[in-house]
Amino acid sequence: MDKSCLPYILREKYMPDIKDILKNEDFGSIVGDLCVDTRENRNPREYMEEYNGDRTRRKESVGYREPKKIAVYSDTEVEVDSETGEEKPKRLEDKTVDVAKVVTNLPKKIVRTSVAFLFGGEMTITAEDSNDGFSEFKKVYKRKLKMQSVLKEFARKVLSETKAAIVFYPITKDDGKSQLKVKILSTPKDSNTECEFYPHFDEDDDMDGFIYKMRLFVILLFYKHLTNRKSRIGNDLETSELLQSALVFHCFKYLLYCKYREYI
Repeated sequence: MDKSCLPYILREKYMPDIKDILKNEDFGSIVGDLCVDTRENRNPREYMEEYNGDRTRRKESVGYREPKKIAVYSDTEVEVDSETGEEKPKRLEDKTVDVAKVVTNLPKKIVRTSVAFLFGGEMTITAEDSNDGFSEFKKVYKRKLKMQSVLKEFARKVLSETKAAIVFYPITKDDGKSQLKVKILSTPKDSNTECEFYPHFDEDDDMDGFIYKMRLFVILLFYKHLTNRKSRIGNDLETSELLQSALVFHCFKYLLYCKYREYI
């Protein structure tokens, strides 16, 4: 296929075919090929901080305004102009004046207005065949998942950070029944928290892959020694006393899903 016909996302970011990426047996290489943003040189955290009041993302932002130098002349002393020979007020040391850095909330107003236009009204869900399955879908969509609120929050994240994702996932409750849950992936407020996600699109701009990177805290327990003493707790429950030390370290976990292969 001619490369000019292949998919380009946003800033003409070329994405290789997912099947070609998954041919590699090295999982690290697969992760590296998929952990590529669809928009070059984008840092969602910078946009989030700008939305919250920081004004240093762009070089022309008000946060980069430098103090001004103002020429100061004496009211009593004079000096002779070397070019014209005329007397003129003597120039003293320049005065430094801090410039005004007024931060407005225009980004929040723009986002708030856009979200209201997108999802401010009551959502109406219709179907050609309004059977029991459709009624159950509406119940889950509106009451359990509360999707209108989710979509509003999702729109706020996308408009303020340029990037977000909605993930649906099932859980199994204590009674054995399954329940559908929803979560929004976006830039964490804590800069030390790892949360990266990257979609992959095919030549028709349909998403055929998605990778989610998170930081896990793993605790290794080193048992120094185990005593034979036992203590009673509540209803005849026994616990062994352990003297132990712990080492905590970070590791990364990747969740990769695509149409052709699934990794966990």
